[in-house]
Amino acid sequence: GTDAAEAGLTPRERDVLCELAAGKSNKLIAHSLGIAEPTVKMHLAHIGRKFGVANRTQLLTRAIRQGFLPELAGAGPGPA
Repeated sequence: GTDAAEAGLTPRERDVLCELAAGKSNKLIAHSLGIAEPTVKMHLAHIGRKFGVANRTQLLTRAIRQGFLPELAGAGPGPA
């Protein structure tokens, strides 16, 4: 199956992605993970590059489509 390692996501990037998926701001993600807000932004930039997307919305859409966030896959609109 597809997992974070296959996309080259580090465990910390995966943590940040999951927090983002929970709807948290960068500031809340930083607090939740015990890291600095600029570090969160850096992780998001790396994740965005790995997924080939430009913003948070595209990042989440791509992550869900690719099966990185299976708990959210049923939350959005049905199959296209």
